[in-house]
Amino acid sequence: MLKKSESITQQLIPIGKTYDLLKAIPISQQIVKFGRHEVENQVSASIMKCATGLGIQLSGVESKILIEDIIDKYKFDSIEDVQQCLKNGRRGNYGPTYNKLNMIIISDWMAKHLEEKAIARERKLEKIKKEGLVQMAIDADIIHELVEIDSDIIQEKTKLIKADSEKLKAETDKAIENFQKWRKELEKNEFNEDEFQEFKKEFQMNQRKKDPGYLVETKDGKTGRTYNSKEMVNRKIPVYICTKFNEKHPTVPEEFETTGILCDPKNLKQIGFID
Repeated sequence: MLKKSESITQQLIPIGKTYDLLKAIPISQQIVKFGRHEVENQVSASIMKCATGLGIQLSGVESKILIEDIIDKYKFDSIEDVQQCLKNGRRGNYGPTYNKLNMIIISDWMAKHLEEKAIARERKLEKIKKEGLVQMAIDADIIHELVEIDSDIIQEKTKLIKADSEKLKAETDKAIENFQKWRKELEKNEFNEDEFQEFKKEFQMNQRKKDPGYLVETKDGKTGRTYNSKEMVNRKIPVYICTKFNEKHPTVPEEFETTGILCDPKNLKQIGFID
């Protein structure tokens, strides 16, 4: 039960590394606990800090619209996600800022931020699988709750089964020993930045095939695709021409060029979509 003295700022967790965000509470749950007004105040503070860092002045109306859009669009992500995204964005970690701050730019930043978060999650799970700890929770506190030994129950069992007291003690000692081993194994799974970057490159290559977009036909009859994550260049859309079609279904493209060509949207015909 939530204590009266607790505030929303006390509920926010400090972010040291990307995988810390996995413990953060979603915005939708924070709204239930503290009310939308408190959540809006936190998001507002992050937006104003970002705008100040970029040397941008936002009007009250512009700020209010951004707050509303961010909360509605990212209600299943956390306030910490928004804070971390805006901090990295104003520092130029996601590319040039062009001294602008609007929902289009923030959405692009959040896409890159959430991709890094997904990579951190996949990397953490991958390490746990390699160490044979699939059934263990990431958080050590949860592990402790799952394997915690109730001394009162042990004592009661000892009284009822005196003949097996030595066996019971051995089982108890074994459980404690296993718990300590699990804790040590978990401590070994510290986040490695070099391994993270290497995994990130591999993850991004695999994600290119999953990146949503549209199937299109160019004015010269070629089949290609677009990526929702790719921005327009000089009012033209990057199109990646198909290089291989499915053998059983010749109309279904499978592989595309890695380098796109710029096409006028007026000269493209949408023939499908990729999700």
